[in-house]
Amino acid sequence: MSAMQNAPNVIQLRQTQVEKQLLAHRHPHYKTDILLTEGAILKVFCVHPNVMRPEIMTSVFFARFLFFNNGMHAGKNVLDMGCGSGILGVVAALYGARHTTFSDISTEAIENSNENVQIFKIKPKSTVVQGNLFENANETYDLILFNHPFFDIPAQSEEVSKTMVQPQSLLSIFLQEAKARLSKNGSILMPFFHLAGNANNPQIQGPKYGYFVKEAFTMAATTGLQQGKISIYSALPAHPPAGGILPLSAPKANFLFSQAPQALFRKFFPEPFPL
Repeated sequence: MSAMQNAPNVIQLRQTQVEKQLLAHRHPHYKTDILLTEGAILKVFCVHPNVMRPEIMTSVFFARFLFFNNGMHAGKNVLDMGCGSGILGVVAALYGARHTTFSDISTEAIENSNENVQIFKIKPKSTVVQGNLFENANETYDLILFNHPFFDIPAQSEEVSKTMVQPQSLLSIFLQEAKARLSKNGSILMPFFHLAGNANNPQIQGPKYGYFVKEAFTMAATTGLQQGKISIYSALPAHPPAGGILPLSAPKANFLFSQAPQALFRKFFPEPFPL
């Protein structure tokens, strides 16, 4: 069967996936414990209505990746772009970041992130701003985390759908604007759920806007709402800022096991994974 004949089936799978995600996100305000690894739990993590549930989405694997790779953000100025509940910024702040900025266009997400900043007692090293992309996130950052919308199918009416479905133009604008907000040798980390297709795939779109993009992590997720291949990509501008020195390729993630033994990493990230 040709690719053209298969196309309607893929489109239907994507539509069904988004509908399944939307159904699971009609939730009230709640609190939950999110496991990073044995002995490291985000206790009573808060999730507001109209905010994506991180514990059942790719977000939780991204959060665990940040925990196990805290050398990537230790001592750095970090931006959690499109922060939602704030899970990524919270993990970065708790495990080494010098300062973390949480930014989102959604009022519900900003309120949610502010509550989690209070819960995890990271306010002295955190800033929460509301705006569209870099509108009010206008500092220079060593690391930008962007758990962007993966799907580009037609938008849904529910507010939370904006965290899941956006046209390719959003990623394009982000990639163009991010260069001016990265410090010398600064980088971007972005996850991706491959069922969504290529329109918002950082590995496909990044090079079009002058980035070196490397897959830092990949796995086949068998739990949660987004089951199938997921990846986390590291992106660095191909042309460094004035005075900057850029490596010839994006560095592979340097896994640190000082806080969690390798055996635990294997438990919480089933193979394949890079070492």
